Amino acid sequence: MGKLVDEILQFVANHLTGSYGIMHDRDDEQSHPPGPNAFRVRVIRHGQIIQKSDNLLSHVDH
Repeated sequence: MGKLVDEILQFVANHLTGSYGIMHDRDDEQSHPPGPNAFRVRVIRHGQIIQKSDNLLSHVDH
């Protein structure tokens, strides 16, 4: 499912360059910092996807 979401976001960035938005998601298999269950933010603007760590939601324990 994650790969499909990545492909959709890339399609939007490539073909709908006037689009913008934010997507928060959590990757339970993320091995690099900030580690498993950390949230990330993907920002689409001007035809680009910028990925950032989320400092606010990532500290939530389940």
